[in-house]
Formats: sequence, C-alpha cells, structure tokens
Amino acid sequence: MDTLSKKHFSKIEGFVGEGTTTDVILEMAKKNDVDLIVMGMKGKGKSNSVFGSTTTTIIRKSSFPVFVIPQQARYRPIDIITFASDFDTEIEFDRYSLLLDLSEKFNSQIHILNVQTSDSSLSPEKVIGKMETSVVFSKHNPQFHSVDDNKIEQGIQTFIEKNSSDILAMVAHKHNLLQRTFGKVYTKEMSYQSKIPLLVLQGK
Repeated sequence: MDTLSKKHFSKIEGFVGEGTTTDVILEMAKKNDVDLIVMGMKGKGKSNSVFGSTTTTIIRKSSFPVFVIPQQARYRPIDIITFASDFDTEIEFDRYSLLLDLSEKFNSQIHILNVQTSDSSLSPEKVIGKMETSVVFSKHNPQFHSVDDNKIEQGIQTFIEKNSSDILAMVAHKHNLLQRTFGKVYTKEMSYQSKIPLLVLQGK
C-alpha cells in the first residue's frame, strides 16, 4: 500500500474485518460512506463458490456503485464509455452522477447502447426513457446506438467488440428471489463476460 500511495499520490488505508467477506465489505462501505466499491473478477467457471462469486453477490446486495475489473484488464485512460441502457423511466437521475463525473474528469465520449430483443420499435414508455436519458447526458454529447439481438449480453458484447470502449456501464435493477431464479440478471452475466472494466450503478 505504501508503494501505491507514493506512486499515485493517494492516501491508502488498510482495514481488517471479521465475518463473511460480503458482509464485511458492505459494512465497511456503509461505515465509510464510500463513493465506489472496486473489485476484481475471474471469468465464469473460475470461481469455486457454490453460490456464485463474492463480486456478483456484492453487485446484487450493494447500494453503492461497484467497479468490476476483469482478470485480464490493463489500465488505460477512460476515453470511451459504453453505457448499456434499457431506458427505464423509474431510474432516478442521481444514479448516473458517478458516470457523469467520470466522463467529465476524463473528457470521455459516451456511447449509450440499447439492445432490442425483437424487431419491434421502442414502446412509448421506452421512448420517454430515451428522451429522459438524452436530457441527463446532454452536456456530454452522447451518441445513441441500437442493436438487435435475442440475448442482451450477447448484443452488448458484439457492440463492444466492434466499437472500441474503455469501460462498460450498466444499471443493476433490484430483483427479488423469484426474478433472480427465473429472470435474467444482465449485470451479473456481464460481470463474468466483459473483458473491459464494468461500472455497475445501483438502481432503485
């Protein structure tokens, strides 16, 4: 930690807690009112945990944004951010504040991506959500993109492979047990699959 502090001119402190990993991390984050939880991630199938990795559990339970760094990731400036959005009208605008701060700090270009799982056009509610998103990001001159794919995570991956991006951002919607069992939690899937850092913003 001393080496990191001297190299990056940052104040770094170490803490030791007793308890389950996820509980200690979340308790420490709440106690210190952190802006962001940063965690590493191995690819799918590389975790020995029966109930899923610690990182995906933190994503599910945390009320703080989580920055997931893939095992093979290398540092590079955040010039381009891809924000995968479903244009949910129920997301509060302040959920985007960290993403907007990052874009401003690094002068990043933001690509807002929506994956359509059918050939149908956006529903009226989604059109409103897109308009609201456009207003929130207006100062950052976002570029909007839409791709068609039956699988959300596959559509995101295909877009990133074709369009250079330094980080991927998504909003984690809160799910109950039934939705986690029978629904698709896309932030969890992308935390395993993404080859670039994933910024998970917490939804309602």
